[in-house]
Amino acid sequence: LRSLVTALDQSVQGSPQLHVVIGEAGVGKSSLLRQLVPEARLRGAVMVTGRSLETESRAPYGVWVEVIQGLLDQGTAPPRTWPMLERTVPALRSDSSSAGAVPTLDVSQGFLLTQEIVAFLRAASDLRPIALVLEDMHWAHSTSWDVLEHVLAHLTTERVFIALTVRREEAMSGAVRERRQRLSRDERARER
Repeated sequence: LRSLVTALDQSVQGSPQLHVVIGEAGVGKSSLLRQLVPEARLRGAVMVTGRSLETESRAPYGVWVEVIQGLLDQGTAPPRTWPMLERTVPALRSDSSSAGAVPTLDVSQGFLLTQEIVAFLRAASDLRPIALVLEDMHWAHSTSWDVLEHVLAHLTTERVFIALTVRREEAMSGAVRERRQRLSRDERARER
């Protein structure tokens, strides 16, 4: 817990941090991260969680939709329009735009959405420090991993702490291992 609190402190001071918590199923990864809730509150930070689910159809951007919704629910949504995010997070739509169908994103708009997620997180961290927990990333859609890599690469002085949980058996092979290796190239990324 101490290393996570230290990383949270660094992020509150304007040095974004990423921690990957790896462990067996049921070992207490999520419980460990829940212990950060009072620490985040003491530092004036809001802590929100996005979860990946073990399903055949993994929602593109799923954990990020939950994170954005959580920030909105906590009153930490920057006051502006978010045209790409509004397509995936209905609660961001203004009253006038919520009537009628909103077109879904096509593949070519994924990069625009990713950039908008970074802008949203930057603006939210201007309001107050934010701690994001991405649960069960071993089940995340590849787009959620893409966004994570993009976010980490583009945060510089924002007050953002990101922790993700990954099962050990998934972390050691395949796509998850490759993603971890790419994230580890950033000096702000740590594994526990």
